[in-house]
Amino acid sequence: MAAPGNDIASATTALTTWREIERLVDEVSTLARGTSSPLEFYEGLLHKMIHAAGSAGGIVWMRTPAGSFRSLCQHLPAGELLAEASGKSRTFMLAQASQHGKSLRVEPQPEGAERPIGGDLAESPRWFCPIAVDGEVVVVVELFERGFPTARAQGKVDQLLDALCELASDFQRRLQMSELKRWRVDAERIEEFAQAVHRHLDLQQVTYAIANEGRRLLGWDRVSVLVRRGRSFRVEAMSGADTVDRRASLVRSLEHLADVVLATGESLWYGEAAVELAPDQEQALQVFLDESHARSVVALPLQAAPDGQQTPSHVVGALVLERFSAEENVVQGAGCTEAVARHSAAAVRNALEHRALPGFLLLNRLARLRWLTRLRQLPLVVLAGLVVALLAGVLAFVPMDFYVEARGELQPEIRRDVFAPGDGVVQAISVDHGQTVAAGELLVEMRQSELDLEFARILGELQTARRQLDSVQATRLQPRRSTDGADLDSERLTSQEEELKKLVEGLESQRQILLAQRSELRILSPITGQILSWEVRQTLEARPVQRGQRLLTIADPQGPWILELRVPDRDIGYVLTAQAAQGLALPVSFLLATDPATQYRGQVEQVARAPETNEDQQATVLVTVRVPSDQLRQPRPGASVLAKVYCGRRAAGFVWFHDLLEAWQTYILF
Repeated sequence: MAAPGNDIASATTALTTWREIERLVDEVSTLARGTSSPLEFYEGLLHKMIHAAGSAGGIVWMRTPAGSFRSLCQHLPAGELLAEASGKSRTFMLAQASQHGKSLRVEPQPEGAERPIGGDLAESPRWFCPIAVDGEVVVVVELFERGFPTARAQGKVDQLLDALCELASDFQRRLQMSELKRWRVDAERIEEFAQAVHRHLDLQQVTYAIANEGRRLLGWDRVSVLVRRGRSFRVEAMSGADTVDRRASLVRSLEHLADVVLATGESLWYGEAAVELAPDQEQALQVFLDESHARSVVALPLQAAPDGQQTPSHVVGALVLERFSAEENVVQGAGCTEAVARHSAAAVRNALEHRALPGFLLLNRLARLRWLTRLRQLPLVVLAGLVVALLAGVLAFVPMDFYVEARGELQPEIRRDVFAPGDGVVQAISVDHGQTVAAGELLVEMRQSELDLEFARILGELQTARRQLDSVQATRLQPRRSTDGADLDSERLTSQEEELKKLVEGLESQRQILLAQRSELRILSPITGQILSWEVRQTLEARPVQRGQRLLTIADPQGPWILELRVPDRDIGYVLTAQAAQGLALPVSFLLATDPATQYRGQVEQVARAPETNEDQQATVLVTVRVPSDQLRQPRPGASVLAKVYCGRRAAGFVWFHDLLEAWQTYILF
């Protein structure tokens, strides 16, 4: 018989335990009524069950539509690793708990058995607590005990866990009811989505309808639609964008992700938790996330059933959903997302089959013109046909004056360029811009150091040779005795005198040549005219120049004047044809940039035989036009000119659209 003190202590402990259980049940009940998110509820439930059972940790497994289990949340000690639910022992126990319908306790596995949980948890007993709705298990909570409790303690824990599972079943039942209500609303929205995507057969309209309507239906931040072309995917539409930039790095990374991940028909659900992917798939996903900055990504293959089959197995495209915040779980709304994917796959498949029909482009254009055949549109069609026929007749048969446009400059006909006769330095300049000079007037003086040095050398040698010649001549004039030695000296002196004369003559010729070269360095005006070059002194004075370099330009502003037109090489054929038909003097009308209000006229005088390439690497032909001097008012040399060369009369259509006709003949027909 127990002592009275022990009975009182046991009663007090039981009363405290029951109060804690009631408080725990009330907290779980409040949690079930106050939360609507499964993740939030089951995280709270897991913590309560771990506390109630005194467990070391736990995992909440949620049943997928395929019948497998997927981890929803977990609470494990630091250093423990969670294995996938594909382990044989765990898969078996989850299935046993689902069939049993009650909390199931499992003893540790014997030595050598599979251990899906790392650390010491594999050595402790585990509880599998199923949560069922209407006899179907939807969630299993796995708990890890800290030791080996007594049978009586196991019974109390079993009852407590069953009570908590009942509360969780009520929450899951209410959740399914709300899901059914939401599904009824989503079903109506999915029906509207299906009508929108199946309304057209044009691939572009279908893909943009999927992207925009799918974004509105699913509530994701961005929806992209890709269509499979051979072995690769191509982005056809993005929600919120009118066009897709093929060169954008985001588009390229998205297409690469689809090529790597979705080609096998497997879907991708990426959220806050990591997913198991192959190395190449992981790399492609990371590149896309760096470009997109998305927090959640769902990529679904659009699988359609081939002809004669019922099961979808042919991937026709892909649907990629992106969310840039982490407010919701990617698994939520999976049923609605899969329904959108099924309708999208059928719509894309129909659009691709429609595009593959023979003569699709022609039939598509004709279908857009069906309204023309309606009876009420017939008068308008007839009127439009008459207008088109009248316009075609005007373009084909009404002649018009045909002109070839060209740009050029107004220049005096008497114009000369002054060039440097050799390499040297400009020593003096006698003229300036705008100054009038006469023919033969000094313009520029140049100096060559080598020429001066050579002239000094020749002059010194010439003076030396002349002194030697004078000395020899003076010696010969002195009287000498007539002896054999004297005769020999006379002959020697005569020979030296002749040599020195030849040397002096040669040096004098060289001096004259050098004088001529020095005189060439004094550049004279070739004509009477006006200096056209700008800032002559600032440009040339004390500057080195090279042989053939243009120094000055002189022109006679009194006239006559000419136009130097540069006709594009592609238009010179019209000028030559008109010149052969009408003669050399083709009329030319032009405007001066200095006087755009007045239209002047001239005549073609000469057409160059060969084209030249200008600074823009365009081939042009020089056409010289004679301009009457009496009609020009204050002409300026070098004034810009816009001219039109008359090339006869052609059909109006040719006059207006000859550039388009040339482009068609060059780039299309050739």
